[in-house]
This record gives sequence, C-alpha cells and structure tokens, in this order.
Amino acid sequence: MKYTVFIFILFANVLNAQNIAFANRTEILKSIPKYEESLKSIEEQNQKYSEEIKSLQEKLNENLKELTKGYSLEGVSDINQLKSILKDSDSLKFNLILQEKEFVEKKQEAYNNLLQSDYNRTIVPILDKVDVVINNFAIRKKYIAIYDFNTTSGDLIYLDKSKDVTKEIIAEVKTNFK
Repeated sequence: MKYTVFIFILFANVLNAQNIAFANRTEILKSIPKYEESLKSIEEQNQKYSEEIKSLQEKLNENLKELTKGYSLEGVSDINQLKSILKDSDSLKFNLILQEKEFVEKKQEAYNNLLQSDYNRTIVPILDKVDVVINNFAIRKKYIAIYDFNTTSGDLIYLDKSKDVTKEIIAEVKTNFK
C-alpha cells in the first residue's frame, strides 16, 4: 500500500513538472500577410473554377433534358437502355453529351490539381516554417507540448489562459517572415 501511494505521489509530481502551453494556430497564421493573401487567392480561384464547372454541368443537364424531352424514360435505368430507345441522330447527340461530360470531369480534375499545386507552392511552405518556429519556441521555453486550442477546445473542459503563448509565437513568426 505504501509503495502504491509513493508511486502515485511520484507520478503526480512528474505531471506537475510538465510544462504545457496552448496557442491559437489560426491567429498565428493570420499574422502572416503572405498567408492571408495566398489563401484568399486560392479561395477566389476555387470560387471561379466552381462557378465555371457548375455552369458547364447545368448546360449539360439542359442539353440532356432537351434531347430526351420527347421520349418516355420510365424504366430506363442506365445509359445503354437510354441509347436503345433513342433515334440514331439523338443517339449521336447523346454520345456528344457524354463526351462533353467527360471533358467537364477532366476539367474539374485539372482545376483541383491546379488548386492543390498552388496550395502546395504557397501555403505549405508557410505552414512548415510556422511549425519550425513553434517547435523551436517550445524547445527553447522547455514546453513538452503546445496544443492548438482551436482543434482541441472541443475536448477540453478547462483551459488556463495564462498558458496561451500565441502572442509570443506571433512575435517570433513575424521576425522569421521578414
């Protein structure tokens, strides 16, 4: 029993000796103008691409609806069944619509790749550099952990605001991003 109490007290002392802090990663990133600019640019491109793809898809749907307007589509469950009830000229038009659909899908994939490439080229290096700054800060201040309270606050019942090191990290980030 004494041994168990001793282990418990020793473990409690070890936990008390741990130096843990919290930071707001979003606030840290927002303090970097290039991050905000790059993120805004990517979001604007994404919006532009999304609107273009949506417009193309709507046009395809209108063309398909117009093409099949004179046909009874009851019981038609796949492309082959639809092709079998279409006239030859309409079947050719339908094939063109399918090709356009493939083109739109490839265009959407290309846009996604462009956005990912822009993200990797502009945002990822900033995130990596911020991680290095935070790691160096933690080592220098002898923290065993720095939690991002934006991602963990849902699980936390209590957060001691005096352990918030966001402003200190922002100061270091600003000196590293000059």
